[in-house]
Amino acid sequence: MVEMHQEAIGGIDVIHAVPAGFYSQPLPTIFFYHGYTSSKEVYSYFGYALAKAGFRVILPDAPCTEPVSMAMNSTGLGISGRSCAAASMNCPCLRAMWSIRD
Repeated sequence: MVEMHQEAIGGIDVIHAVPAGFYSQPLPTIFFYHGYTSSKEVYSYFGYALAKAGFRVILPDAPCTEPVSMAMNSTGLGISGRSCAAASMNCPCLRAMWSIRD
């Protein structure tokens, strides 16, 4: 069994996955950082699998990602939302990357 918690650490939203009953215990810790076109929710299954193997897993939001909502629907778990201001040049992170590149 695994516990999955939605938390904020230092003002950054994270998913915190741990083996059930071990939230307050010291554990080897993995920080799983997703890319700018994704979200922590999309990769939460890695947090689950690693926590099931005995690790504490912290999945933070990357900069410029918009909140993603998760809900159960008729086909199972559904994820809605779009990362990084719809991956457009309206995203300050993408603008910064392009200005460094040029």
